[in-house]
Amino acid sequence: MTKFIHVIFICIISAVFYTGCMSAPDKSNYEFDVCYQDADCMYRNKDNQDKSACAVYKQACADMYKEKCMKSRLEYCRDNKFEGMTQNECRLYLNQK
Repeated sequence: MTKFIHVIFICIISAVFYTGCMSAPDKSNYEFDVCYQDADCMYRNKDNQDKSACAVYKQACADMYKEKCMKSRLEYCRDNKFEGMTQNECRLYLNQK
């Protein structure tokens, strides 16, 4: 009887790993609300082949991170004085690709 229970248990574990486990995203793991909304949209549309419904959230999340980088560059240039370089010149220098 115990061998039968072990076999059933192994089959259940194998089925879980085969089908995969995916849980809903946790809002506390995301820095911006719009990035959480993007992850939640992707989670809710996991069975849908067309993920274009989430494209607006994905772009908004990317824009939030770009804005965060821009703000950090402004703060960096404000806090660090470079010889012969104004804050604006510093920012332009950092924004070069």
